Amino acid sequence: MPAPWSNSGATDLAIWGACQGSGSRPYQTIVELAGPAYKCSCPSRKFPCKHALGLLLLWADGGVPDADAPADFAAEWLAARVQRADRSAQRTEQPRDPERAARTAAQRTDAVAGASRS
Repeated sequence: MPAPWSNSGATDLAIWGACQGSGSRPYQTIVELAGPAYKCSCPSRKFPCKHALGLLLLWADGGVPDADAPADFAAEWLAARVQRADRSAQRTEQPRDPERAARTAAQRTDAVAGASRS
């Protein structure tokens, strides 16, 4: 394991690790492999950040040990992603109101027709 990385591991779902950056606390980095989706506690505005990319490269090179379960910080983030996905699926399963959809479509048609006459 390279020097800046600690507390790293991999399961079939995700890889994670703590990377010592310039700050006093290591950056907690997680990559969900199914997405892929990324999360890092660093202040970078780039997505994915260099820590997530570095962790992926390290994993691809066999430098991340297998683990039975994710670290606590990774498990929390993964659980929150599952909850958001479940809520999103529930919202899309709810039936839409066909009458309201027809009224909205009619209003849009009227608005477009009115705008083209101006």
